[in-house]
Amino acid sequence: MTALHAGQDLIFRPHPAYGQWPLPQEVEQGVLPTFPPTRPGSGLPEAWRSGIGKEPLGLAAFSSVQVSQVDLRLTVLEPGKVQLQGDVIFAAQEVGGDAGYSRVSHIRTQCVPAVGVSRSLQSFGSRPADLGRIADTEQRISLTPQSCMQVSSENQESGRTPGVTTADVLEALHLATGRDILGDYFTRFYPPDAVTLHASSLAEALSSLSAAMRLRWRYEDDWLQFRGAGFLHDQRAEVPHRLFARWAEARRRSGKLSFEDLVEVASLSDAQLDAPGIADGAQDLYGLEEWDLIRSPLLRPHWRLLGSLPSELRGAAWSERGLRWEDLPVAQHPEFLALATYTRQRERQPDLAFGALWDSLSEKGPPAFPWREADLPGATLHVVAVATEGDATDVAFIYRYGSVLTGFWRREVRCDGTRWRHDALKPLPVIARP
Repeated sequence: MTALHAGQDLIFRPHPAYGQWPLPQEVEQGVLPTFPPTRPGSGLPEAWRSGIGKEPLGLAAFSSVQVSQVDLRLTVLEPGKVQLQGDVIFAAQEVGGDAGYSRVSHIRTQCVPAVGVSRSLQSFGSRPADLGRIADTEQRISLTPQSCMQVSSENQESGRTPGVTTADVLEALHLATGRDILGDYFTRFYPPDAVTLHASSLAEALSSLSAAMRLRWRYEDDWLQFRGAGFLHDQRAEVPHRLFARWAEARRRSGKLSFEDLVEVASLSDAQLDAPGIADGAQDLYGLEEWDLIRSPLLRPHWRLLGSLPSELRGAAWSERGLRWEDLPVAQHPEFLALATYTRQRERQPDLAFGALWDSLSEKGPPAFPWREADLPGATLHVVAVATEGDATDVAFIYRYGSVLTGFWRREVRCDGTRWRHDALKPLPVIARP
């Protein structure tokens, strides 16, 4: 548990290497029933998958199904909420298939065993004495909070609205009761239906609203005072309006956020980028549709690598020449190596394609991993915009590197996943190091 809380992944394998843990037999038996329908060879490079069917097969179609690896990690859903996430790598042989590698499957599936919430977020409402000090708690009121925020023009056209905030709800409560109210405001949105009340008593209204928005309240000096149960977390996650306004103006002028703008946004803290309310506000109120490209667990460390470079050097990444290994300051070499090769995990979401690639190469003999800085001379990084379905835009970080010993590789990282393959321009075989 200490390692998980420190942000480390726990890796369990039947034959663990250094830094890994033995896979308990009861765990292996417990996860085998989760074997997903899959296509044989789906984790192998395209060149090795000739003649393999495309229809997914269930557990009954395979023999010798084994659990080759189980990963566990703690991920932050939002400040004050953590999730225990697991990944399972299976290895299997198709029934009736030959022993060739084209018949071997490596399947990786994800699961969420548990979600934890900070104790400070589980307590809301009021102290019993506060309710007793309020006169006329049976006063009947109705609330229909309306958002006072101006929605971005793009979302006005689509009809998408972000919901209401604590400021909207407390204003409606003040108008309905005539009472003086003091409360916090943070960029967090709630469905209007969850805070709409009809002919409820004041006591019922306070209880219902506190539960819906996780608020604590008290009555003091004729004021109803509200504070969020997650105040300390929300305060850390809030992004100043002046930054949102500047980025929104930059997007209005050019129609999109530039790569330089995206690098600047990525300099926000993890607490700010992880907060779901901030993401909703950035997209719905300020029209920053590219927000998910920065907060992506896969892309975030790559943006921050660029942010650690001087602007004139950083701009090479989106030029035709690309950002080259030889141009990097020596201090950035270890980070570039880790992100380009996944030698040391930097992304906050596991690279499932790497897991399948590692297993596939391991089946063929000692793999040529991990890469070293000696393999990186000549490596390049290109950052390109990629059109997707509809009007959406994705960003791809494309690393190209390798040597005669390791083969030449291309790793492409996008918001939704990664891709590994031999570099089409330098097709050399993988040669294990002596």
